[in-house]
Amino acid sequence: MIDWIIDNLFGSWGRPAVEFYLEYALPINLVVVVYGVALVVWHLRLRPYRRAAVREVARVLWSLDLVRRSPGQAARSPHVRAALLARLDWTNVTRETGEGALVAGRWGLWPRRASAATLPGLLPLDELVRDALAARPTTSVTPA
Repeated sequence: MIDWIIDNLFGSWGRPAVEFYLEYALPINLVVVVYGVALVVWHLRLRPYRRAAVREVARVLWSLDLVRRSPGQAARSPHVRAALLARLDWTNVTRETGEGALVAGRWGLWPRRASAATLPGLLPLDELVRDALAARPTTSVTPA
């Protein structure tokens, strides 16, 4: 049954491909497993950068007066978002956690070096704002 599916689905080159895989299954699967473990490690290495980015977003958000008065509505405001993007300093995030580690985003399959240029693409701003508002401080945060 499997032979019929391979012959009809892949044509004349399907049979040699399957035979190649069956002959070298151990090294091929070993490479896949090692890459999978490395991918999990790269995803886990993004956590400290995410925590530092949430702290930085919270610092900037609470320095805006509108956010202090009504944080729920301000998070959806395009004006607050624009001010946040203008004032957010990703170098503070990389300074706090270190720069140059290999990290991968949520759906990323390829690692990238953590830097002030790559972190905005790896950490969605909406999620950072949501987490920063959820961890709202009880006292005012002084801007740096």
